[in-house]
Amino acid sequence: MAPELVGADPLAQRVVQTRLAHRRIKLGPDRALAPALVAVDMALRDPTGRILDQPLHRLLGGAWRLDLPCYASVGGNARRTPDEVCRVVEARLALGPSLVKVRLDADRHLRDADIPGDIAGIRAARRLLGDGFPLAFDANNAYSVQGAIRVGRVLQELGCAWFEEPVQHYHLGAPAQRLRPWRGGGGAA
Repeated sequence: MAPELVGADPLAQRVVQTRLAHRRIKLGPDRALAPALVAVDMALRDPTGRILDQPLHRLLGGAWRLDLPCYASVGGNARRTPDEVCRVVEARLALGPSLVKVRLDADRHLRDADIPGDIAGIRAARRLLGDGFPLAFDANNAYSVQGAIRVGRVLQELGCAWFEEPVQHYHLGAPAQRLRPWRGGGGAA
């Protein structure tokens, strides 16, 4: 694609895209072609904005809003005490985020390494922020399904906005296997 892109007019985006697509159609729209064309499209936006002296949002059809909320993602908490978690969260509050996400960044090979410590850290962050401030938690794949359920219940109690990456993404069947209703007789699971 590079030879056809060098020297191409960035303002002729549809012409460039169409030529690239038709010359490489055998790569297929569901193979390498689509992601490559998306990359070209994104690459053409910047010089177009510079040539026209316009912000990208205007070139893309306008902005619904000009201010976007952001959140502070506070990592490295698997190795911190609850007090240390609070110190780092408090430092990030000075940036004015609309939400705080506490990330573990734990060793992904050790499942459920310190669930009580993880819960203590997120509880401390909730106390610091108060009930009305949005809080989220990212486990970075640190839990087994059972550990994630245990932590998830606490996060729900704390009113967390979301629970990100509780288990490894490649264990697709594990949640379904572990959460099936118990079919035994005479009692609850």
